[in-house]
Amino acid sequence: MALVRSLLFAAIFYPATVLWVLVGVVATLLGRRPTLAVILGWVRFHHGLTVKLLGIRSTVLGAIPAGPHLIAVKHQSMYETLEMVRLTNLPVVVENSCKACVLAQVWAVRGDAPLEGPIAFVNVSDGVGVGIAIDGKLLRGANNIAGEFGHVPLDIHGPGGLRSALAARNHRRSSRLLPLLCL
Repeated sequence: MALVRSLLFAAIFYPATVLWVLVGVVATLLGRRPTLAVILGWVRFHHGLTVKLLGIRSTVLGAIPAGPHLIAVKHQSMYETLEMVRLTNLPVVVENSCKACVLAQVWAVRGDAPLEGPIAFVNVSDGVGVGIAIDGKLLRGANNIAGEFGHVPLDIHGPGGLRSALAARNHRRSSRLLPLLCL
């Protein structure tokens, strides 16, 4: 039954999305308000299909504040992103955690004084990530990968001594990692 519902969802949602995109192209010529109306209509259409055909329900814990805010959601899938648009009636930007943390800091101090110079957020967990803002603007770089280190584990017992996983084509993970300190 789940397969039939999924196929029915795909058969309705994707062709309708093509039509919505064509309407959206026309709406962009008319300005921001009509474009946002088309986007919100498409998001509500998606929500209706997921509830009626797939039986998916959203749960919101706490209140969603009015206006622009940094809101953390459990996943970064299309469904959660569209639900955030539906719940806030605002455009939503999905960022990785490091860039979101830098943006939160920029937005938190923006009212006090204009930001001058760089600010960075470094996250060291199973990899290393960095979010960077310069003069209050998020640094994205080419292909939106500024500050993205990828996986930088170092195998201290591998052939040839210290060897970066970035040098290996397969980017294999090692259970023996050299602790990486970012100062």
